[in-house]
This record gives sequence, C-alpha cells and structure tokens, in this order.
Amino acid sequence: MVVKIAESNYDKFRLIFLSFEAIAITMSDQNQLASQIEQYNQKMLELANQCEGDDQLLLFILRKIELLHRQIRDGLFQNSLPNNRQKLYFLLKEIEEKGGWPYIERMKIYELLANLPETELFPDNSDS
Repeated sequence: MVVKIAESNYDKFRLIFLSFEAIAITMSDQNQLASQIEQYNQKMLELANQCEGDDQLLLFILRKIELLHRQIRDGLFQNSLPNNRQKLYFLLKEIEEKGGWPYIERMKIYELLANLPETELFPDNSDS
C-alpha cells in the first residue's frame, strides 16, 4: 500500500511538472500567436478605416468578424475541448482568471439612434 501511495504522489508530481512544461510551451506559443494576431488586427483596422462613413461596409466587416468567431468556437474550439475533468478544470480556471468567455457585443438600439437629430426621433405632428 505504501508503494501505491508513493506511485500516486509520483504521478501527481509528474503531472504538475508536465503542466508547468506545457505552460512554458504555451506561453511561448501564445506570445508568437499574439504577435501574429496583432498584425491581422492592424490590417482589419486599416480596412475599417478605409470604410469610415460607410455603414453598410462597416456592418459587413463586423458580420465577417462575428462569423469567424463562430467558426472557430463551433468548429476548432469545440473539437479541442478537454476529454477529462482535470483538463476541463484547468480550462475553466483559465477562462475565469483571464477575463471570461470571448464575447462579441452587439449595439443597443439607442446607440444606433445616436446620430439622428432630435427632430427625426420626435417629429412634430402639429402640422397634421
């Protein structure tokens, strides 16, 4: 029985060590990936700036970004979800500690009305 406890502790330490090793690799990968994503973000912002003033083109860009988010979430991410409780725990802990679930916020109706003059929002009906 002592041997089983020792093996169990060994497995725990081995798992912790492997976790730290994976974190080191992941951090390096994340830094490289963050740099690449930032380059793409800059290109997307340049495209959006070229469309400034054109609500239809800007809406088109936002829809494409949302579609990309959905494709990654429903395809690649869904297929990569952990297959055991320990990995799921680490994923949920990561989500909680690093800012929650990625979310694309939609505008509220009153924000869409922000540029309308008050006379358009509340037309004078005294002429009728």
